[in-house]
Amino acid sequence: MVAKLIGTTGLVCNMLCTVGSGAGLVIGFLFFLINLGDTRKRTPSLRGMIVSKDNLMIIGTMTSALIYFLLVSRSTTMIGNEVFPGLLGAPIIEHSGAQLLTAGMLQAIWTMLCLYWLLPKVLGFGRLGRKIELSALISAGLCILYGVLSI
Repeated sequence: MVAKLIGTTGLVCNMLCTVGSGAGLVIGFLFFLINLGDTRKRTPSLRGMIVSKDNLMIIGTMTSALIYFLLVSRSTTMIGNEVFPGLLGAPIIEHSGAQLLTAGMLQAIWTMLCLYWLLPKVLGFGRLGRKIELSALISAGLCILYGVLSI
């Protein structure tokens, strides 16, 4: 019963992180398009538009958000399949515990790498805020915890 509660909580947290990172990707793409139009006025060549500092920062941030989105959406799918098995039942539960643990570890590593090194130091992007960082780390932790409990 406790495992189901942890799995459901992890599912909700991962869904919120998936929605948040997806919205961030859409907003980042809009900023990229706005900045691309502004850059086109300054530099007529295509290479000059893409290689500008602002565009490289936007592309780097969007790439890290895309990788995070893919990792979290995969974890959400695996937790959902394990907590609510559907018609397949036992065959999914047997295999997805170890896969969920692996996905949770990858998600936690990428989250910590992005939040504490890649975004602030490499891309020059400030901190996201305690609540956002905490929710991302909690969703990865719940994914790992449910993967351990389901093995």
